[in-house]
Amino acid sequence: MRADPRVTGEWARAHRRLRRYLEMVPLLLVLLLVLVLFGAGFALNALWWIAVILLVVWLLGFVARPKSGSGRWYRW
Repeated sequence: MRADPRVTGEWARAHRRLRRYLEMVPLLLVLLLVLVLFGAGFALNALWWIAVILLVVWLLGFVARPKSGSGRWYRW
C-alpha cells in the first residue's frame, strides 16, 4: 500500500510544480496577445495597401476613358 502523499512530501513537490505552471499562464497569455496583435497589424497593413491599389485603379478608370460610347469603363 502506498503512503499518504502529504506525509511523504510528494504533495509539496506537486504543489510547487503546479505553482510553476500557473506562473507561466500570464506569460503565455501575453505572448498570445502579441501574436494576435502582430497578425492583425500585418493584415491591416496589407488591407491598406490593397485599398490604395484599388483606389489608384479606380482613379485611372476616370482618366483612361474610351473615346466612344457611354464613357464608362465598367458595366453595371
